[in-house]
Parts: sequence; C-alpha cells; structure tokens
Amino acid sequence: PAQLDRIRKDLPLLLFTGQATIAQTTLACLYVAFRVLHSWEHAGINRVMVRFRWYLMSCAVLLAMWLGFAIDFTRAALF
Repeated sequence: PAQLDRIRKDLPLLLFTGQATIAQTTLACLYVAFRVLHSWEHAGINRVMVRFRWYLMSCAVLLAMWLGFAIDFTRAALF
C-alpha cells in the first residue's frame, strides 16, 4: 500500500484530477515497461520488427489509459 501511494503521486494528471485508480496505475507501469523494452531493443540488437511490436504495445496501453481516464472523468462529472 505505501508503494502504491508513492506510484500514484508520480502520475500528475491523474493525481491532479483525483482519478488515479489501481487500473490506471497498473497501465502506467505497463506503459513504462514497454517503453523500456523498446529502448533496450533499440540500444541493443535493434531488430526493427521486435522494436516496433514493443512500440505498438506501448501505444495500445497509452490508448487504454486515455480511454479509461476519459470514462472516469466523464463519470465523475456526471455524478
């Protein structure tokens, strides 16, 4: 729980709006992990198709984060 609170504070937009949920925090961690893997591949062997897959996965996670944020924000505004 203490580590989760620390991670939540590192998400300024979600924290600012009070919408930092467990799902958003998990997605943010996944996004960072995919970006690290993408960078690792780029700096290492540099197989373009593998690197592109890491990039696409990070984009999918980012899209999910924004959709979740929009849904949560709209839900909070309506109720």
